[in-house]
Order: sequence, then structure tokens, then C-alpha cells
Amino acid sequence: MLNEIFYFILNMSITAATIVIILLFIRVLVGKYISKTLIYLLWCIVLFRLLIPISISSRYSFINLIDPKLTKVVEVDLLENETPDIYYSAINSIQLAENYNPIVYKSDRIEKVINIASSVWLIVTCIFLITLITIYIITMKDLNRAVKLNYDMNILYKYKKQLKIKRKVEVYESVHVNTPIVIGVSGTRIIVPHGINSDMLDYVLLHELSHIKRKDNIWRLLSILAVCIHWFNPFAWLFLYFSGQDMESACDLKVLRNIPYDRRKDYALSLVKLADDQRTLFPAMGNTIVKQRLMNIINYRKLSTIMIILTSVLCMIITILLITNPIV
Repeated sequence: MLNEIFYFILNMSITAATIVIILLFIRVLVGKYISKTLIYLLWCIVLFRLLIPISISSRYSFINLIDPKLTKVVEVDLLENETPDIYYSAINSIQLAENYNPIVYKSDRIEKVINIASSVWLIVTCIFLITLITIYIITMKDLNRAVKLNYDMNILYKYKKQLKIKRKVEVYESVHVNTPIVIGVSGTRIIVPHGINSDMLDYVLLHELSHIKRKDNIWRLLSILAVCIHWFNPFAWLFLYFSGQDMESACDLKVLRNIPYDRRKDYALSLVKLADDQRTLFPAMGNTIVKQRLMNIINYRKLSTIMIILTSVLCMIITILLITNPIV
């Protein structure tokens, strides 16, 4: 049973890795011509591939171009000659199809390797999940001590109306955070650092409300869960990093659409201030991300209607090609 689950996970992981490579190429080659929101939405294809074992079949699947005749049988021919040595000729191919049949072993040695790999995967996955749950419990315990922020609530109501958000949103401050975060699904709370500047709060609320509008906190949690399951796949970690970066860039652009042109500089400065206040183990990486976000803000130009239509159609085509499996 465990081997079958690991087999499914391995197939899903290989497919997702292929899509990550394709999206990274798209991101580099034509990223500046496509809305950051559309690029972020394309990462949802990877999340779908990492978490959903059910596939959609289509003759237009990109996987048809990779290998339309992949098999799911691990076959090993054992040949004995006059010496005690045994020569192994192995074919180990993995199918990317709609349904996966049980894997067939022709060698006890291969089966033992799969058994060990499956057990290691399960143990490490459990460690990751237990660690994630523990961190979540500790974090929530700290954040539950947060106190309601004393501020002009008309700012929040204005932006909620602007973004058409109807759910209840409350703003708290805490000494346990050094960057604004969103927690909760139905009873949503925005937690800001204690003593945040009132001028900066205006931009922070608009940015975090943009996250709430798109339910980014849920998508982020699912992405972390996917990485806990596919921890052995380096492309899953790349997905987590770049999707998070594009998520923030997409929110920045949503903010820019909702503030006057002459306030963009102030918004950019607020990003720099928050980055300076944020304590991180990897400051160089954090500075790189902030620099990229600043460049996006400086170079922001509203796309024409024709360009929006063309890029939307392109993204729809890419989605159909990448989210489907070949018909077998």
C-alpha cells in the first residue's frame, strides 16, 4: 500500500517538476510582457499537479510531446552465466497517464529499494508535517496575545469597499511579528508590527487586503503542504520560492491600481522600511526580493486592453497544455 502511494507521489512530482521548468522559462523570457497576476495564477497549475492525484486527459497535453508511450512497469531481466556474477538489465519507466496501475516488480532487489525509499519518504514527510503543525501552534499562541490596533477604521472600510471585500476583517498589532501577516479564513485578522508608522499603515492595509481578496493565505498554506509531501523534489522548493515572490508582486500591482500615481514613491519607500525592520536569516535573499518588487513598481505600466486579451488567451492555452495528461 505504501509503495503504491509513493508511486503516485513520484509520478505527480516528476510531472510538476517539468511544469516548474517550463514556467521558469516563461517567467524569464516573456515575464515582463505578462501581468504578474497571470504569472502567479500559472503557478496554481504546479500546485494542482503536486496535490491532486486525479488527472484530466486531453489530446493537447504537453506531456504528449515528451513521450507518448511511457510504461509503468519496472522490469528486470536476470541473466546468469558461468561466474557467480549476475548482470542486470533494467527498464524503469514511469507513466504520466490518467490511471496508474500497481507497479510490477521482476526483482526482489528492486522491490527492496522501493520499500526503503517509500519508508524514508513517509518518515521525512511526517517529520515535516509535525514540524509545520508545531510551528503553527506556537505562532498562533503568540499571535493570540495581539491587541487591537487603535487607528482610523475609515481607512479599512474605504479599502474594503474599494476591493469589494464583504467579510469581517480586524486589525491587530503584535510584538511577535516584524512584517504584516494575514491569519484566519472566515474571521480574518491582519497582524501588523507593534508601533507601525501611521503613514505606512495605509499602504500595509491595502496590500494585506489584496491578499485577503485573493485568499493568498490559503494558497500559501497549501503550497507549504505540497512541499512537505514532495520534500525530495528540488523543483517543489523552487515553486514555493518563486510563487511566493510572484504573489507579492501581484499584490503590489493591485495596490498600484488603487492609489494615485504620485503615491507610488511612498508605497515603494514603505516596502524598503518594512524590509529594513524585518529580521531574516538570509538578508541577501530578502534584499533581492525587495529590489525586484521595487523595480516592478518603478517600471509598472498599465497593459493595454489588447495586450491583456492576448496574454489571457496565452495563459489559457498554457493552462490547457500543462494541466492535462495524455489520453491512453
